[in-house]
Amino acid sequence: MARPEEKEIAINVPEGQVGGLRSAKTMWVTLWARPELRLPAELRELAPAADAATRTYTARIRLRASDPAVGLGMTARVSVQPAAADETLVVPLTAVVDQGAGPAVWVVTDDKARRRPVEIRQYREDGAVLAKGVQAGELVVTVGAHKLVAEQPVRPIVQENPAAEKPL
Repeated sequence: MARPEEKEIAINVPEGQVGGLRSAKTMWVTLWARPELRLPAELRELAPAADAATRTYTARIRLRASDPAVGLGMTARVSVQPAAADETLVVPLTAVVDQGAGPAVWVVTDDKARRRPVEIRQYREDGAVLAKGVQAGELVVTVGAHKLVAEQPVRPIVQENPAAEKPL
């Protein structure tokens, strides 16, 4: 049974994205059949445990404003904008090296690789959250970090961060 006055979307969320869903600054829904519509939404319900077979969490996303174009059974895409970060830096797991002296990353300064000890706050699916050791804006080696030696010349290839909005 569905209530026509309150439409919602059922999604399955991987464990690594549950935190971002809970703390999302904004959330919206786009419909496959009507991609020009961008409907504001909010998390209504999140399962307390993962499904045993898929290891995903079932979530129900409520549309804040109803639109007559939204019908039951339509395919939708839920996107979230993460909450403002508290100066949290996340680096890819490939950037973190540990050769017996604790975790570190290679920072590029003056086109040379320099090993910098870091403190890891949390390991996540999308990378390692750094508590200290690197400042925002510094270039960190993410590919081949395990092969570097101190003061080795490097040629940075900078890629922009993905868009702030992350589809689920």
